[in-house]
Amino acid sequence: MKYRLIILTALSFIVLTSFVSDDNCEGYFPYKEGTELEYTNYDKKGKAEGRSTMVVKEKKSTDKGLEIVMGTTVFDNKDKEAASGDFIIRCEGDKFYMDMNNMLPPETLEAMGEMEVEVESDFLEFPSSPQAGQSLPDGTMKVTTSMNGIPMMTINVFVTDRKIEGFESITTPAGTFECLKYTFKTSTKMMFTVETENITWMAKDVGSVRSESYSKGKLEGYTELTSAKL
Repeated sequence: MKYRLIILTALSFIVLTSFVSDDNCEGYFPYKEGTELEYTNYDKKGKAEGRSTMVVKEKKSTDKGLEIVMGTTVFDNKDKEAASGDFIIRCEGDKFYMDMNNMLPPETLEAMGEMEVEVESDFLEFPSSPQAGQSLPDGTMKVTTSMNGIPMMTINVFVTDRKIEGFESITTPAGTFECLKYTFKTSTKMMFTVETENITWMAKDVGSVRSESYSKGKLEGYTELTSAKL
């Protein structure tokens, strides 16, 4: 699959007047080079449907803080590589920003097959010190696909109602983590519209530990961190 991720737009960032050192960049994301994370995707009955891996490829200081390049690879239910690409996490002051490119569902990437993919996406803002009940800014993403230069399909994703619900301890095959509980809604518009309610548990220095997707209140599937090399 030719997987070209081109970031054309981003949310506005806070402008800092002084350099932010690596030591000041703390948050609910992996930041150590070489960190490896493996996730397994399950259907609503708990049957494994595929997996994905993430690795911190590069960490570099910028005049605003820190930028982390994450490499991700998606495998289908036969453990065959379906897609791969990079996304970016940025730490600036007391906030960090996550590239929405990593929010494309694995099944969507698989369905794109050999098509060329271009993504215009926001960066989702997260506070380094979140508070229960805190609301967060919305985000949008536009995915355009083509085959041999011929436009095929456009997907628009809207992320809304983002909120920090509180803090919980979560156990997965990778271990037990103290997490923040984060909820949001997504509306994916193609030839039809798919709306989901989502819950994600995120741990400091790790990122997502478990995420669940619901449609009309019913569990549709979930993803767990099944292995971690921190």
